[in-house]
Amino acid sequence: MQCINAAKLLPDHLLKEIQQYIQGEALYIPTCKSKRRKWGESSGAADYYKVRNAEIRSRFQEGAEMDQLCEQYGLSIDSIRKIVYSKPAELICGFLRCTPSMGVIFRVKVPNGGWRAPTVSQGLGCPS
Repeated sequence: MQCINAAKLLPDHLLKEIQQYIQGEALYIPTCKSKRRKWGESSGAADYYKVRNAEIRSRFQEGAEMDQLCEQYGLSIDSIRKIVYSKPAELICGFLRCTPSMGVIFRVKVPNGGWRAPTVSQGLGCPS
């Protein structure tokens, strides 16, 4: 964060108004809440971790051992457990699993807890 001289930036009437409250001090002006980004949005880290965690969950459901996943992804056994047993950051729209940032994953949840491809009668849409 760099320091900017308010006299060079602000119009005189606004500068005089601010000087009624503070003079000769450093003043931090935060960004508007509507302009703030969530963690990882700018760098792409949030999307990276969503995809990585989905891969880990998928590999675990396919039968991969936690030790294998630890080694492959460079994570501790506790981190793998948290990822595998936590609720995925995806929406459940009826029977379709939807991911807001990646679109719809065309699979249907079945009673035993697994996923399979949907039939034509089940549709492929997801309400927003």
